[in-house]
Amino acid sequence: MKTRIITAVIGIIILALVLYAGGWVLFAGVLAISLIGTVEYTNCLNHKFQDKLSVWPGLIMSLIIVITMKFDYYSIEYILILCMLICLGIEIFTAHNFNRAALRFFGEVYIPMLFGYFLLFQGTRHGMYYMIMIFIGAFASDTCAYFVGRAAGGKKLAPELSPNKTIAGSIGGIVGDIACMCLYGYILQTYFSFVLPYWEYALIGGVLSVVGQIGDLAASMMKREYGIKDFGNLFPGHGGVLDRFDAVLFVIPVVYFFATAIHG
Repeated sequence: MKTRIITAVIGIIILALVLYAGGWVLFAGVLAISLIGTVEYTNCLNHKFQDKLSVWPGLIMSLIIVITMKFDYYSIEYILILCMLICLGIEIFTAHNFNRAALRFFGEVYIPMLFGYFLLFQGTRHGMYYMIMIFIGAFASDTCAYFVGRAAGGKKLAPELSPNKTIAGSIGGIVGDIACMCLYGYILQTYFSFVLPYWEYALIGGVLSVVGQIGDLAASMMKREYGIKDFGNLFPGHGGVLDRFDAVLFVIPVVYFFATAIHG
């Protein structure tokens, strides 16, 4: 527990500095976690494949996707089509395994593209407030679900995927996220003159909790499928990028769509 807390504190400080700096620092951060996440994902898949996947095609495609998200978001659909052709082409001339091609392509959408949505907040009004909302939505839900689940116990939510998660914890995560998001709205309104109706904070808090829990369980499902405990060990006590940001990955685009719906 001590290691987890120390890692979390250091991580929060680094995260705050990166978000505050924005610009090229944020781009470098998003690119770094996308590339590391791609390596973790490829290593995960290789637990099932006799003909191991090379990590280099994934790294190159992740690099292209993040750069596209930074400089020309509206071209991303063409880049994804190109990535699909690359994934299929590699398998046609190597292992002839369609599942490998499909799983590799899924990783290019799942990791660099979802992380890449971070970069779009720099073109959104009040982007910093919304980026902070991402982490409140993901981490507050996880924390509240943990403590409520420990205290209340009860029926398991998805015992085959995550035996420690309970239905009570899931509900506690949703309620806690709504409360934390409304508190965040109060702080923004009181000290930063950023005003949104509280029902919108409550709505996005509930939605982000549900989406984050789906992301968390999806990562657990993947790890169970491939027989691994963690995707990596970059963060002592927390695992790898895909372990620590499993919920965040799914929450990022939802907050972006919310921000653009509010401000255009």
